[in-house]
Amino acid sequence: MEYIEYNELSDYIISYCNINNIEISNKKLQKLMYYCQAWHLALFGDKLIDSNFEAWVHGAVLRPLYYNYCNLGYNTIHVDSSKAFNIVQNFNSNISTNVHDLLEKVFSKYINYDADELEHINHLEYPWIKTRQGLKPDESSDKIITKELIEEYYSIRALEEGMKKVKDNIFKFSHMGLKKAQDKLNNKSIFKPSTENFEKYKTFILDSVECNSELVKRAEYVRNL
Repeated sequence: MEYIEYNELSDYIISYCNINNIEISNKKLQKLMYYCQAWHLALFGDKLIDSNFEAWVHGAVLRPLYYNYCNLGYNTIHVDSSKAFNIVQNFNSNISTNVHDLLEKVFSKYINYDADELEHINHLEYPWIKTRQGLKPDESSDKIITKELIEEYYSIRALEEGMKKVKDNIFKFSHMGLKKAQDKLNNKSIFKPSTENFEKYKTFILDSVECNSELVKRAEYVRNL
């Protein structure tokens, strides 16, 4: 795969935020970059940018990008408006539809959080926690959050979201069926995804979609009448 240069993605995110009057600091930029990378790994099985994030005290950080803007501290990064529009236009013309859609989804999910909120979210997630295992809370680290760790964790998250959609569609015709299904899910550890039961969980998701595809189609048909 031909990767996007990290500075091209960061310039795009900064410009996008400037155009849409969204504050973007170095720390917030780092987290948005990380989530673009993480969800690309989860959904497409490969990196979006050929760079590694480290598990710093304040969350996932791309070291060279940090030094690009560290002189600004926690202040907003500004770009000239005409330059910002050109950057966004050129970037969009050079990426695939899949990447464009992915970035839009990442932005819709994370971009309205401030930097501290994104840091807090990052601190609750397994890749950062696992990579900093054994370190003190305020201890500096250059440990890399591995591609494999990121891909596995966010793949599970993607499957969880998929399962919610499957459940929403499958049980449209019966509240009793939904209640029984929820009880069943709560009683089976397989439906609480982790790194240990990932393959079983993945198999269940795929089997559920296949077995209930006709019922899902009926639900969609009725909803659109």
